[in-house]
Amino acid sequence: MGHTYWSMQKNNKTGIIFIFCILIIALLIRLPHLFDKEKGTDEKLSIRNAEIIKNFNFSLKDYAKVMPHEANPPLFFIILAISLIFYNSIVSLKIVVLIISLLSIIAFYILSKEIFGDKFALFSTLLYSLNPIHLILSQHIRTYILLFLLFNLSLYFLYRLLIKGDKKSQVYLIILNIISIYIHYYSVLFIISEVITAIFFYKTIKKDIKSYIISIIIIGLMAIPAIILLKTQLNYTSGWGLEKVTFLTLGYPLYKFSLMVDVSTIIKKFPYIF
Repeated sequence: MGHTYWSMQKNNKTGIIFIFCILIIALLIRLPHLFDKEKGTDEKLSIRNAEIIKNFNFSLKDYAKVMPHEANPPLFFIILAISLIFYNSIVSLKIVVLIISLLSIIAFYILSKEIFGDKFALFSTLLYSLNPIHLILSQHIRTYILLFLLFNLSLYFLYRLLIKGDKKSQVYLIILNIISIYIHYYSVLFIISEVITAIFFYKTIKKDIKSYIISIIIIGLMAIPAIILLKTQLNYTSGWGLEKVTFLTLGYPLYKFSLMVDVSTIIKKFPYIF
């Protein structure tokens, strides 16, 4: 038994060393062009929104009016604004995004280890850290990389709840889902997929199905202000009149996934990945 304990301790130390090395590699390949990359249109909006919130010269009820070209909830911009308080520079915003990127890699490792074990987790985390879309979004001052972090953690606690029967994970899952809604409205799609997964594992959680339904109701109630805010934003947003919103326009932001197949951009800006 003592031998097993020391063997586990050795494996844990080895895993920590390897994940540390992966994080160093991930950091090194994300630093090139981080500070000299030209700001995109969406990034300029993020910077402007963060500066407005930092100055706090408006009330939250006027959020949609003050930011007429923004159709996203305010939580991500509040996080950026806090960083500007400590160091008022675009550099601080990029560092925040970079840190979130590294945290999402750690979260992915924790998730993979929980499901598949340490060796597989280390290998998959290495591939995850080299993922071109992850790398690009690690240098992009928008909500997407934060969603990577939240969704990895959300999946971890969903697994803990459905498979391990850990009731505390349900509380964390509720908190993460509510936060993600106020980071990006499309988080609702991910939450719906979690509900479908829970239905698939109904037999596993049927003893606690009532508490799970209650958690979904709580998330739904907490999402009501976000729905009201979104409706207001769509009325104010230039060229986005509420009457024009269709299933096609709702899918418009998904064009970001085109970056995943934009090999020419990867070869030009990040040739070292290959």
